[in-house]
Amino acid sequence: MKATLMWTIDDVLAFEMLSGLTTVGRLRCPICMERTKAFTLKHYHKVSYFDCHCQFLPLNCAYKRNKNSFKKRCVETSPPPPYVSSPDMWNRVAHLPFSYDLEEEEEILGYGENQIIFWRLSYWKTNLLRHNIDVMHTKRNVFMNVFVIVMDINGTIKDTHNA
Repeated sequence: MKATLMWTIDDVLAFEMLSGLTTVGRLRCPICMERTKAFTLKHYHKVSYFDCHCQFLPLNCAYKRNKNSFKKRCVETSPPPPYVSSPDMWNRVAHLPFSYDLEEEEEILGYGENQIIFWRLSYWKTNLLRHNIDVMHTKRNVFMNVFVIVMDINGTIKDTHNA
């Protein structure tokens, strides 16, 4: 009997550690990669993914033409970025060095610095879903943030200018 690992990575930190890809800054999205529409906030110097989701909506969706509810005076006309298939992803990482040592990472210059151990699995090149969002942790984190703000619990508010 041969068992396969279907959903391997279920949080962003584990994804970064196990994938060899960066999850910091503009290149965080494993779907968009370098085609991301993320931008840096002018005064806070933080990367924002606000409005990046509109490109995944159908081309005739009213939200794509809405100039007031999202980024001001902007209309999203582009289609979503093309899906990077497993063979295409393998072509991107095949030339990268393989490393067991996660501590020797240097400053990340691009999208991926080393080849991960999962590429050594025979089925990994054909695995359609190499990352997954853990619904339990997402629900818990969203609930806790909303609950803390609504109940106005002192000392735990994350709704500040540094957030």
